[in-house]
This record gives sequence, structure tokens and C-alpha cells, in this order.
Amino acid sequence: MPELIAEVADFMQKMELGIVGKTIFMFTYPATNEEFFLLVPTGGEPPDVACGQETATFSLQYRSLENRPQVGYQKLLQAKRVLHGAGNKLATILGIIEAQQAEPVFLGIDGRNKKCVHTLPFRFRGPKR
Repeated sequence: MPELIAEVADFMQKMELGIVGKTIFMFTYPATNEEFFLLVPTGGEPPDVACGQETATFSLQYRSLENRPQVGYQKLLQAKRVLHGAGNKLATILGIIEAQQAEPVFLGIDGRNKKCVHTLPFRFRGPKR
């Protein structure tokens, strides 16, 4: 799963959604107070041994400034347009990425840093790695 998250982050950078380590982060919230994407693995289903397929899931979150909640919503819609169905475009992934819902969900305001948090879950389906 870490390889998948890293490949998605690199693909997002290639598609000009942000810069890995600056506006695209993986696994844990960074110490920055800036707006950013965060990729978080959320599990998956057991591999289908007969078909050699696996399913992995991840959440893409966006934290925006408290007075800019629409920014996070729009950024996740933009990311959905880039990622949904893009599995075959990624460098080493032979599979497909699907958004698991139609629109981002507002999770609320992060009490510590006063940031608005939106999330959108994705699923990857492809050959077992």
C-alpha cells in the first residue's frame, strides 16, 4: 500500500495538482499551516487469489483555510477528475482508480489549526503486487 500511495502522490504532482512534500503529503498531517492534500491508506479487501487481483482503498483529504471551505471542495473535485479511472496512466500501476462517491464530504473544522477538512475516498483495483 505505501507504494500505491507514493505513486498516486507522484502522479498528482505530474498532473500539476501540487508538489509532493509541499502541498501533497502522505500518511500523516504535516506540521504546516498551509493548504494541502493528504493521501491516507484506508485498507482494502483480501486479494482474489484465483484472478490475481487486489483492491486497495485510500482517502484523499484537503485542508483549506477556515475562511475558504469551498477551496477544499473544489480541489478535491479537480483531483477526482484527474484520478478517477487513471490507474492505467500511472507509471507502474496496471489497474484502475475509482472515486467511491460523487462529491467530497466536509469533515468539519480542525480544532487545533482551524482548517476546513474535506475528504473523498478512492479504490484501486488491479493485479496483486
